[in-house]
Amino acid sequence: MKRICLAVALFPLALLSEDVTDLWDSTANVPHFQEGQIAIQPNMKNSTTYRIDKRGIPYLRWYSKPSGATSPMPCIILVSGGAYNNIGDFSQSFYSDWQKKLTAVGIQCVDLFYRTPRPEGLPIHQSGWEDAQRAVRVIRSQAA
Repeated sequence: MKRICLAVALFPLALLSEDVTDLWDSTANVPHFQEGQIAIQPNMKNSTTYRIDKRGIPYLRWYSKPSGATSPMPCIILVSGGAYNNIGDFSQSFYSDWQKKLTAVGIQCVDLFYRTPRPEGLPIHQSGWEDAQRAVRVIRSQAA
């Protein structure tokens, strides 16, 4: 049986310049797209980075590269929990502490914003898992 733990998956990356990378080109390409699902932390709905036109498209948010980092460098995908009902907002506490510690030791950190709440008519993990698989593919495609 194969298992993957995205929170500890490491990939060597070339230096990246973008802050946000959409996982899919459009909602037409999102597998099992459902209008009611969004890819956003609850506190971001009123922020300037929230794009209403892409609210259903999951994305990666790249943290600043580690200081003194050279290419290639390892990368870790940070996935917040929320029981497939919402994306937990851990950015101001525990989650942020881990990101800072990992960046300090030379690891590029990336947040995965996956679709929630649970999809209708599908297994509870379906859309979140599809977004996580896509995130790994997108990061690997940019790896050195």
